[in-house]
Amino acid sequence: MQKLYNHLKKEYGDTITKLSSTSENNQFIINEGVLVSLDKLKKDYQNNNDYEFTSSDALFIKKHENGNFQIYFFEFKKLDPTSKEDWGMSKTRLQKCIDKMKNCEKCAFIEEIKGCEEKLVDKYQLSLRSKPFDSMSLLYHVIMDFYPDMKDYECKKLLLKCDKYFYIISETSQEWSSTPKNKSNRRKITGILSILDRLKPYYYNEVFSVSENGFNDCFYKLNKDLI
Repeated sequence: MQKLYNHLKKEYGDTITKLSSTSENNQFIINEGVLVSLDKLKKDYQNNNDYEFTSSDALFIKKHENGNFQIYFFEFKKLDPTSKEDWGMSKTRLQKCIDKMKNCEKCAFIEEIKGCEEKLVDKYQLSLRSKPFDSMSLLYHVIMDFYPDMKDYECKKLLLKCDKYFYIISETSQEWSSTPKNKSNRRKITGILSILDRLKPYYYNEVFSVSENGFNDCFYKLNKDLI
């Protein structure tokens, strides 16, 4: 696994600054540490495969002192999931359009359009339904390609044995863990990120929703010598 990660980092590595940015003018976390860009890996891999993967933004793999490999996936979102406007952007925009349409006497479809509001799901929430699973699936196929002599069951056994973590890094003011020490804080945010609860059983040992500071404290400072 370490040989694989070193290869992926060399071929698809990018700075955390670039990985977390939506554009050059819209940077999120300023950090020159290097992780594997799963967007780059996904695009390269899909050129040779029919299946279209979604994926998280970044990957990090290390060997723990107990001998187990630890796999980290990262999803960067420059928005606040505790904000209804950020987290439900599609519904917010639709409501603004409905408000304008109320002043239009010729609009005969406003009631039908209003009926769509409750069924509308924002793309950020929708992506969180598939990315945790597709990221693992993508890694499975990458491992099988990198180790051509590995059998299917051997790869699955390897991934099951690894410790796996999924981080969502955003502008949140309320941090969340799937195995929280602070249960009251979990209750505050679990309603907003209830999509993560519905993903159980996780592939992952633990799932985190953290801010930039949480990312630095919980992950980067502990692993910066390896990044």
